Amino acid sequence: MISALPAIFAASLLAAPAAAPDQPRLTFGQPIPLTQRSVTLPQWGFEVDIRYGLVGDGPTRFVNDIRFAPLDWLELRTALNPYPDSLMVKLAFGDLSGPGVFAFDAGLYKLDLGFRLDPNEAESVKGVIVVNLGAGLGYDHMVTNRGRVHVTGRAQQRYSNIDGFDQAVAMGALWGDYDLASYLGLSLGLGYGQVISGEVKDLTVNFADQGRSGFATLLDRDNGQSATAAVGLTYARTESFDVDIFATLRYWPEPGSLFGAGLRWRL
Repeated sequence: MISALPAIFAASLLAAPAAAPDQPRLTFGQPIPLTQRSVTLPQWGFEVDIRYGLVGDGPTRFVNDIRFAPLDWLELRTALNPYPDSLMVKLAFGDLSGPGVFAFDAGLYKLDLGFRLDPNEAESVKGVIVVNLGAGLGYDHMVTNRGRVHVTGRAQQRYSNIDGFDQAVAMGALWGDYDLASYLGLSLGLGYGQVISGEVKDLTVNFADQGRSGFATLLDRDNGQSATAAVGLTYARTESFDVDIFATLRYWPEPGSLFGAGLRWRL
């Protein structure tokens, strides 16, 4: 799949300008309902997302995203952990209130650099370089004036200069969003993730969709497959600030959970 990314990216780049997604009209000081938010940020939009898994299986997880949209249909994303360790490009085209919006993103999902604290004496490589490439395809559609459906599929390929660290994982998720009020949105989702090749070396592998609350899938060293259900609430009293709370429950093959909260700030 990774080898096909350049061709898919080029085709999407040519198609996107002719069918840029409609952007909701912004009323200063008023929140945009969750279901009416565009898939990518409006042109010159800037957003910082911070989420933290407070309680659950495995270690607590801190996730942050920095998003910038030079065009209505084009968005760039990175993260600070603490250095910029990713660069993803996202393209969106379609009409949210019409046939729906398709979005494609691809690029460097995560870069890990470090040194082995206890290397094998026979090893010539003491440093560790782990490169995660990722790609995803999503579809969003308004089903009522207060309801929205989101479907996504993702794949990641991990490469390393250390033997046994390569890994391929994939996931799929189905989300439903509903506006309880203009400032309060409810999200319910189902997710499934699976290791395609290699073994999970991290304590957990979490996939998180940008612009919404919660994690969709939990994979770990003991579970090469994971089926989950998730719920999230998004509270936004202004157009520039969100508060999220979320819960992800793994019901197969082994019970697991992750509960947390997050903040999103936009310009």
